[in-house]
Amino acid sequence: MSFNRAQAISSLVLVSPGPRQWAMGFVASRSHIITAAHCLPLPAASNGLDSDPICVRVRGFDNGPLTRAFAFTADFCLDVATLAEQTVCGTTIPSDDWEKLKKLLDGRKPAPIRWDGPRKNKPFKVHIFTREESWVTGVAELTNEHQASFHVKFSDKKTRILGGTSGAPAFDDHGNVLGVVSTANLNGPTATLVRLAMALPVHMIKEIQQDR
Repeated sequence: MSFNRAQAISSLVLVSPGPRQWAMGFVASRSHIITAAHCLPLPAASNGLDSDPICVRVRGFDNGPLTRAFAFTADFCLDVATLAEQTVCGTTIPSDDWEKLKKLLDGRKPAPIRWDGPRKNKPFKVHIFTREESWVTGVAELTNEHQASFHVKFSDKKTRILGGTSGAPAFDDHGNVLGVVSTANLNGPTATLVRLAMALPVHMIKEIQQDR
């Protein structure tokens, strides 16, 4: 790996949908965290604008102060979500949590996201820092430039991605985030990643780019 691993790790956060449940995510901008949608609590029955917001607890990967964040966008089909201090309807987290969340975001440099590529039918490496605090490397390949997810096969056949690594970013050789961990094969050295360039809505991509 030729990128700054310490800097990549500093962008990581832990996401908790409930008691004793932890997954991962990363700081994408000064206001947004990206994770996998299945790391969030399931939404309540929709009542339009009066629906209860999806709330999770977050903290730095270094076990910093615990705070809360709302799901700003969440696509449970593509399995990607963004977290922020408010919902798209304008509901804002309590002021105490807002201050803690702002401190968490301000204290971490957003991880760069690769919005273009990789090219199809050309294998590329991905690097993931797991919940067990170790780096794993694998090889992936796109068969379609517009696919929203892709599979990675890890170099070490003994590698297993456990549930707590869901939502973790996958970096390319230059430290750019290509996607986040969606599902893993506990019986083999493979995992499925959500490709952010194709899975995030265009307005969300623009907002993240403008807020870096």
